[in-house]
Amino acid sequence: MPYPPSQQSYRVPNSEEPGSSYIIRNLENKDSLEIPPLKDYYANNVFEILQESVKATPNKDFLGRRSYNREQNTFGAYEFITYQQAYERILNIGSGLVHVYKKDVLPDADINSITRLPLGMYSINRVEWTLADYAGVSQNFYSVALYDTLGADSIEYIMNHANIQVLVCSLDKVPKILQLREKLPMLKAIISLDNFGPNTPPE
Repeated sequence: MPYPPSQQSYRVPNSEEPGSSYIIRNLENKDSLEIPPLKDYYANNVFEILQESVKATPNKDFLGRRSYNREQNTFGAYEFITYQQAYERILNIGSGLVHVYKKDVLPDADINSITRLPLGMYSINRVEWTLADYAGVSQNFYSVALYDTLGADSIEYIMNHANIQVLVCSLDKVPKILQLREKLPMLKAIISLDNFGPNTPPE
């Protein structure tokens, strides 16, 4: 059964060339690649998109995790934080990142010049990864992600090539980074997403 016209695409006339198919466009936008505005304001970056979401739905669930019971080998129900709760944590973490850069990386720099710097990220997907990533964006830092599948040589190469001076990582990654410490001359600070011990404050 054919789709109704409202769900069909538009084939641009005379757009097919040897070795290339014809051009297909949305029916609502068939004469131009310009996207028609859906509202008066458009977010300019990913952090403004988050801010728009916080304004629109501050009390809606945003990020969730399932607690794991090691004794029973079972996962519990999802526990969520709202957009507003996440946003407040993101701003706090962002402020902390600037403090780390100012204290350990650029002590003589004007606070307003600490921007457009790489932030290394080394962890599996988790709530804290997302919070730290947004926190970096909030301060105009850009994330450089590292993965175990790349291998130690690639991690060393990426960190040096990207001039990573501050690395955010899960606790299990810290020993791996410390083993490479002599090969990472740019690295100045490691921020763990996890507590180092039972007496470590949670925040």
